[in-house]
Amino acid sequence: MISPVRVQGRSGFAVTNAARGNYTAWMSRPGEGAAPVASAERYAFEAAIEAPRTPYQAIRGQIEWRRSSGPVISYTQGDLYVVGGGQGVQTVFVSGTAPAQAANALPKIAITSNPPLGVVVDVVAARFGTAAAIAVAGPLLCQQSSHRRAHLRLSVRAGSSSKILRHKHNPFGPWLGEGPTKNEPCPIPHSEKTCPLYDKHDIPVIHYNGYLGITGTRYNPVAIAQNGLEFYSSYLYTHKKIQRQQALRDARWLVRHQTRNGRWLYNFRAPAYESAPHWPSAMAQGGALALLVRVWHLTGDERYLTAAERGLLPFSQPVRYGGVLDFWRGRYPFYEEAPSKKFPTFILNGYLYALIGLYDMARADPNSAAIPLYLIGYRSLVRMLPLYDYAPGMSVYDLEYLTDGRAKARAGGQYNGIHVHLLGVINSYTPNRVLREYRKKWSGS
Repeated sequence: MISPVRVQGRSGFAVTNAARGNYTAWMSRPGEGAAPVASAERYAFEAAIEAPRTPYQAIRGQIEWRRSSGPVISYTQGDLYVVGGGQGVQTVFVSGTAPAQAANALPKIAITSNPPLGVVVDVVAARFGTAAAIAVAGPLLCQQSSHRRAHLRLSVRAGSSSKILRHKHNPFGPWLGEGPTKNEPCPIPHSEKTCPLYDKHDIPVIHYNGYLGITGTRYNPVAIAQNGLEFYSSYLYTHKKIQRQQALRDARWLVRHQTRNGRWLYNFRAPAYESAPHWPSAMAQGGALALLVRVWHLTGDERYLTAAERGLLPFSQPVRYGGVLDFWRGRYPFYEEAPSKKFPTFILNGYLYALIGLYDMARADPNSAAIPLYLIGYRSLVRMLPLYDYAPGMSVYDLEYLTDGRAKARAGGQYNGIHVHLLGVINSYTPNRVLREYRKKWSGS
């Protein structure tokens, strides 16, 4: 059952539910209804949203195009934004061209997560008009950052940025904050006896033998990013040109194979997760961010930073729209390692890797959307971590035991150790008692 959502309007705008039990709220000036438009003209809708006392909610702006007689022709959707959780005012923006036969437009705010009963979202200010007029009019509330990379318009409370950046961390140093290693991750030229499989261009590939229901030899974006990070970290110690070349080779592959909306896709199904045939992964996005900012620093080539910034987009797009963002019980944002439209998995190790990549990006480019994305994810981690507790010395791999009714899956093999190690890394960035408590418990100490 869908919970009704009350949306309150201010500054002369009336905002109500389109229908009781519907996530979408419509907005118009009192007594005016939908705004008249001219076909082939470009229009924009901008709204300042605040949800000061509500949990995180995923929202987006929409423009509904209508004929003069009223029927809907089509609609244009904007990017997804996360509001609530005490983040302050967020600016939601969407623009599109009025289709043929369009006479009116109805701007909307769509709440795409599953909000609990009684959620209130305040519209502080809003405007709709031609895109040119809105561009000339300037900022809706206050001067937005002119930084060319500030795309998602996520904001955090005053002082939050400095708080999460105050601890020493070099985003261009060895991966995971470890000291440079003497060991080469794999001798070059590569030998199949001592190395993972590589293709003829020296890009890592993985041969799946039924694991997760996958067969064949495949490119895996996580494996490629982590391979590059290992060679990069080794290069910092060895200063061998051949190590540097392998890190750059993997980074170039990531740049070439990134989609226009910032994703690195697995171009095969993962039957165990009932995934789509082409699916992204928060773990891949985070690993790619970590490698790309380092290679950007190493080479000064802006293409790598541009790709990293584009790689932030899937973190604010929900799984059902091709992103990696899901919500635990409709309340806490979570970045999915293995997105599934049928049932969420909430895999912990992939989530931790994603947060580490976001933190590296936040330190490398503080003006990007990485800081609020990291902070949102970090808050969810602190609240959700008790759900991953199995027993002293052992954690849980995912939350399918809560989402799909399966038995608790122990973090067997190396995964419990990965959880312990990565919690220590994240705690070094943003210390927290809960992280320390479960790291100690799962380490068995």
